[in-house]
Amino acid sequence: MDKKRVTSHDVAKLAGVSRSVVSAVLNGTPGIGVSGETRENVLAAIRELNYHVDAQARSMKTGRTMSLAAFGDTRHPLFMRLLEGMQRECEAHGYHILLCSPGHRPDGEARSELVDLYHQRKIDGIVTLDNTSYRDEAWAAKVSEAGVPYVSVEGYAETEGVCSVLADYKGSVELALDYLLRPGTPQLQTPLYAEVYHGSIRSWAERTRRDAYIRWCSERGMNPFFFRLPEREGRVDWEE
Repeated sequence: MDKKRVTSHDVAKLAGVSRSVVSAVLNGTPGIGVSGETRENVLAAIRELNYHVDAQARSMKTGRTMSLAAFGDTRHPLFMRLLEGMQRECEAHGYHILLCSPGHRPDGEARSELVDLYHQRKIDGIVTLDNTSYRDEAWAAKVSEAGVPYVSVEGYAETEGVCSVLADYKGSVELALDYLLRPGTPQLQTPLYAEVYHGSIRSWAERTRRDAYIRWCSERGMNPFFFRLPEREGRVDWEE
């Protein structure tokens, strides 16, 4: 418990270099040239001394925690895909992911904790998986006021000032329709467009899909044909 912590100064002394060179090797600092031999000497000293970077000290120096918060419902399959993509990019850039889920708490309460984590310097940014109609002005104002880098996946599709990553709903509809009429298949009449959504207001995603279907039919001289499928107690009668 009383063992002295190894520092970058110890590494520099053993490798016969300055601490700035050690920092350049560890962080890839631009503007500081380090030869291959010098780099290997520093890495050898790090291994010999079993040196580990003090994350807290680095955070105080750089102002970055090298961690991002991923917020969403862990039961949602798209959230798992989001995490896979984030993990690949974070590994490539030296970041870690802090997984956050609303659980049984109110959404607003859970999101407020994310801003608190940013103020506490435990994360550098926030990525949330939202539904296609999500547009909480209060939440957008909160992250803007805090100055926290923020990206919404699927939410805020038509909101200025909020970075949003959106699925290609237009392309997906065109791909599905092209597949129905691919070469070698019997010629079909106009493909039926079955609509299923909550209430009477369509989200931007549904509008995008619908417009893509209309445009696709128009380009082929077909008349669009819509059929509304009602949702009964969370169930859709697809056989109908």
